[in-house]
Amino acid sequence: MKRNFAIVVMVAALALLSLRAFAATVFNGSIPISATVQNPCNGETVTFSGTAHELLNETFDNSGGSHLSANINIHLAGTGSPSGDAYVGNAEESLNENFNSGGTITATHPISEEIISQGSAPNFLLKGLMHITVNPDGTVTSFVDTFTTECKG
Repeated sequence: MKRNFAIVVMVAALALLSLRAFAATVFNGSIPISATVQNPCNGETVTFSGTAHELLNETFDNSGGSHLSANINIHLAGTGSPSGDAYVGNAEESLNENFNSGGTITATHPISEEIISQGSAPNFLLKGLMHITVNPDGTVTSFVDTFTTECKG
């Protein structure tokens, strides 16, 4: 009986040693986004709100490195002032980051989203920077900032 137990423990240990990577979903949720930007085509102020649904996966390798992949779906709705025109924007972003050692993971990724006017106002491009931080305890913080706009006509 002790011999069988020793064999089972040895096989389990060998199986663990041969394990090449460990993967985990570290975040699957929505982050609120709000911004006020100027439509560069007509100068009106557009106030947006929406969400960025993020799915973050982290894989650890045998070298002590980690690999972060993110899929981000963004939906924004806004209203122009003074026109009252509605604006919408939808985008999907993906990013992959590789890190050599443990600890805090930080990634910055540019995003670009075409903003479509639902009225007579011209469409424009909204650009921003997405910042993602995964702390060693698995806590995820994420935010978008540094918005700029570009006229699309």
